[in-house]
Amino acid sequence: MKVSLLNTANRRSGVTLIEMLVVVAIMMFMLTIAAPMFHPDQDGSVARDTARALNAYIQEARAKAIATGRPCGVAFIPFENYPSACVVAQQVDTPPLYTGETYKSTVTVSGSASAPTLSFSDGANAVAQWAQKGNMIRLGSRGVWYEMTSASTCKLQAGDANRPDQNFRPWTNGNWTTTYEIQSAPVSQAKNYLQSIGMAEPLKVVRGAAIDLYYSGVAGVNNGQFSNSGTAPIIIMFTPTGEVGLCYRISSGRGGVTNAVPTDTIYILCGQWDRSLKSFTPEDGLWNYQTLDSYWIVIDPATGNSKIEQNVQYKAANVNAARNFN
Repeated sequence: MKVSLLNTANRRSGVTLIEMLVVVAIMMFMLTIAAPMFHPDQDGSVARDTARALNAYIQEARAKAIATGRPCGVAFIPFENYPSACVVAQQVDTPPLYTGETYKSTVTVSGSASAPTLSFSDGANAVAQWAQKGNMIRLGSRGVWYEMTSASTCKLQAGDANRPDQNFRPWTNGNWTTTYEIQSAPVSQAKNYLQSIGMAEPLKVVRGAAIDLYYSGVAGVNNGQFSNSGTAPIIIMFTPTGEVGLCYRISSGRGGVTNAVPTDTIYILCGQWDRSLKSFTPEDGLWNYQTLDSYWIVIDPATGNSKIEQNVQYKAANVNAARNFN
């Protein structure tokens, strides 16, 4: 009798297959309910990782500008069909200054000081590669930079902080023959000859994240946003002394919507991909600048230093309110 009771107890101590399946089903149900609770944290993680990688990439470009003695920066490439979002950033630098074919090369300047006409001593064919629309030229190798509007004309930069008065002429009467410097537009550092000397590969953001170009911008310019039109890259350039030199869109040469030396803080917004597409409103109606899962890269143009700030203004009324980190 005792043996029979013992055998019965042993048979009841195990777990049946049905009981195990019930437990697994309950656990799966609980995980399904709990999953949405972890989704916001995942969104914040991809944006945070993107901000950290991009900030390091930007500072690497600044360090190269200081080390090489030539302007270097980062181009933010708009996504093909959704230009308000960016998933690829590319380091760019500028070629050495072109000063002519020989040490005797000059340019003869005539016309108005705001839009002079140029005639190069080396001839149009010799300087054709450099004297192109959108490149920059400095007359007399000093003073302000002019933007070239063709191979033989140029104009003063509307946003140049050091722009002289419109009536100023560095020459008195007639024509002025002087030396010159031409600065070409930035070129990609991903080209083969640059890769061979250790230049950086493009930065690709993590899946699910994006650099929100629509709400990124310079404080005080276009309501604090970059121009919202066009698919041309947005470029931030650093000078050899480390500060921000230019911040602009580039389409043909240097010509762009915004082409000026910024005097106020630059903000780059890192957030979620589906909140960066202005063609589609997010399900909850909140854009990247209105969520706690977004991060800003804040760049001081006077020093070129940058830092990461979490977006803390939940459901901010406007972009400037979202940038108030206090």
